[in-house]
Amino acid sequence: MYKTSWMILGIFVVQLTIVSADGDDPPSWTVAKHDFMLFYDLEMDPLQIKTDSAEGSEHEMDLTLYDGSEHDAGGIFTTFSSPPKYRLKSCMESMAEFPSTLPAGANKVWTITSKTEEGERRVVINCNNKEVLNVVLSDTTCSNSKWKTDWTKRVTLIYFEPGAEIDPPRAADFYREAPCLAGNYETESGCQQCGENTYSGNGASSCSSCPDGKTSTAGSTSEADCEEVEKQKYSGAVFNSLSGIIMTFTSLLTLLICHC
Repeated sequence: MYKTSWMILGIFVVQLTIVSADGDDPPSWTVAKHDFMLFYDLEMDPLQIKTDSAEGSEHEMDLTLYDGSEHDAGGIFTTFSSPPKYRLKSCMESMAEFPSTLPAGANKVWTITSKTEEGERRVVINCNNKEVLNVVLSDTTCSNSKWKTDWTKRVTLIYFEPGAEIDPPRAADFYREAPCLAGNYETESGCQQCGENTYSGNGASSCSSCPDGKTSTAGSTSEADCEEVEKQKYSGAVFNSLSGIIMTFTSLLTLLICHC
């Protein structure tokens, strides 16, 4: 009985250590249960997935997307080979290397964005804040014509595939709604861009105003983007002065040519 109790306690301690390894798992992260349909509106909120699989481990991250009626809406399959490869389901027929090199190290946070903008479906994947894939789905980028019917659906369900075998292990450990990127802020309807004369960092719930006398463009990401009004006026004045000099020179040159 004593040995059994010690074993259970030991397992509990190990699990707690794994979950709390970087201090950011509970409560913001949710365990990625495989073989479960999970409600998630990918059109509104980018999805983040946490993995700790090393390159060359051959672990797999297999995510399938569905609409509200549980119809296929695409998906992303990633294998941690050397180098890692990916495949967009219902778009690509075979695996391909990521266009950009993945950040080093086993611990990774993947941010997946899939939205329709101006009639085009764009899929963007970031890994540890580095963009590794940015593609607009089309007949040119997709060899599978199913992308037109699957990827155009609104994703409201996600599914981490369990795999047919225990090996290779599933790579997805946790998932969560991605915090808003810098230059945006969180609202009930999703991330919104900060307006003029304001800025924000990653995961902001509101935008900060530029200091008095300074302005910034919409979507600014730090106070450093705020510029003094006088500096902007000076830049504009210099531009206007140069324009006037050029126009005067052009007029004089025209007169000289005509006189000759």
